Amino acid sequence: MSGKCQLGPQCSYIHGLMCEVCQLACLHPYDGDQRRIHKEECTKLMEAEMEHSFAVARSKDKVCGICMDTVMERPLASQRRFGILPNCAHCFCLNCIRKWRQSKQFENKIIRSCPECRTQSDFVIPSRYWVDDKDMEDKDKLLLSYQLALSDKACKYFKQGEGVCPFGNKCFYLHALPDGTKKDVGPPRRRRRFNADGELQLYLDNMVLWDFIEEREHRLELLRGSIQTLLLELELEDLADEFYFADDSVSETSDL
Repeated sequence: MSGKCQLGPQCSYIHGLMCEVCQLACLHPYDGDQRRIHKEECTKLMEAEMEHSFAVARSKDKVCGICMDTVMERPLASQRRFGILPNCAHCFCLNCIRKWRQSKQFENKIIRSCPECRTQSDFVIPSRYWVDDKDMEDKDKLLLSYQLALSDKACKYFKQGEGVCPFGNKCFYLHALPDGTKKDVGPPRRRRRFNADGELQLYLDNMVLWDFIEEREHRLELLRGSIQTLLLELELEDLADEFYFADDSVSETSDL
């Protein structure tokens, strides 16, 4: 596909035509459908690679506004993630902005706001790459992909039909029965609270939903980070003691 036939036109085999995108002689000269499909797939792949390159270039020098570290240069892969705030353009690493939003020192309104501009955002979107506020289409795509990712995870309150989700159909997580059938759980339950004048108020507290989502995702991130750290330690130990690591690791794990 990438070489040259010495027989040229005298060769009894079919020679593929050159693809202008991938520069490989992989287009069948007599099969129009094959050529069309390959060009479409090749173009999509090239566009995806270009988007990835642009995302890396856009992200590589971004500094977290809290810890002041360059996010893409953090030592662990789990730390090299951005926490995108939907309503502002300030840059933070995911770990720092989550710690800020879990702080108990300030009232809820403050910790739900950007540490720099105080613009409020209901939740944080994890992202491997920085998404610039100048391109709202990219930010909308990121939000949609985040919601879709959560929709594949089982809701811990619904418990496959055995429990009740307080967030109802506003919940981002999956409400499905054991056989996989999705269940419409209806609107979220109204909460009751007395105001300062002693009057009973009914309301839906969306902040509770965002708290639940962020806390659950944060715990998953901590678990992934712990696993990565453990794997790194095991790899370093393996390099230092490659002859005895197998026997030692068996005995150490049996003692735990």
